[in-house]
Amino acid sequence: MEKFHQLRSEKVMTTFHIKKVRNCTHLSEWLSAQTELTNIETAIIDMALERYEQQADGWNEEELKMNCVGSPIYQPYFECSQSKYYFGL
Repeated sequence: MEKFHQLRSEKVMTTFHIKKVRNCTHLSEWLSAQTELTNIETAIIDMALERYEQQADGWNEEELKMNCVGSPIYQPYFECSQSKYYFGL
């Protein structure tokens, strides 16, 4: 059996029955969606951008993903009584 790093995309696609799709309706709708960000969402994105501008020159791909791209996506919040609690700020 081949090791994962030795597999080529064609073999993976054949093995797992993956098909390339040129026009994906779901992806197109998702990418064209428009929404207004809340003040807290804007602050989270601004902090991630500031962190990127200050430190990204030394980041590898994984660090970029974890420290910048994933940061706004992973900022959960929850409501308790009448207050909202935000994590990561």
